[in-house]
Amino acid sequence: MSADIKTFDLREEYRRNAEPWEPFSKMVFATDQMAPGGALVLIAPFEPTILLRLLSCMGFEQRTIHGKPGLWEIVVRKTSDKVCNERGEIDLDLRGLPALPPLEKICHAFALLPWKATMRIRTDTRPQHCPSDLLPEGVSKRVEQQPDGTFLSTIRPADKP
Repeated sequence: MSADIKTFDLREEYRRNAEPWEPFSKMVFATDQMAPGGALVLIAPFEPTILLRLLSCMGFEQRTIHGKPGLWEIVVRKTSDKVCNERGEIDLDLRGLPALPPLEKICHAFALLPWKATMRIRTDTRPQHCPSDLLPEGVSKRVEQQPDGTFLSTIRPADKP
């Protein structure tokens, strides 16, 4: 039986959207539908670092086939159905990245995901403010500065404590 291989060309998505993180929820949803062993070829105008870090947390391994200015081809292969840790959390470490999406964008992408888990995002800087009235229904967030000066943002569905 051949492995499930799909191609997702993000270049047009990024051309249509002024913000580079807009295709985030579409990509996560597409990869969530894949069975272990399935693969996805991502084509993007830049290395989608945040997406790749999240996919790594979701049981994907990745390999860059070709990377040159303006064109990245990355193969991600699903190696596990495990999305969360034993506490039902996704830990996403975004420390060291120069540009982060506003927390509001992450919360909206999070609300569209087909599975419900708590997402913990570690960053070097305080995420851009996201007023509670801009959060999608059923999602809460908390941002806490850590003793080492970094920040931990916790995003969770309303039905999780």
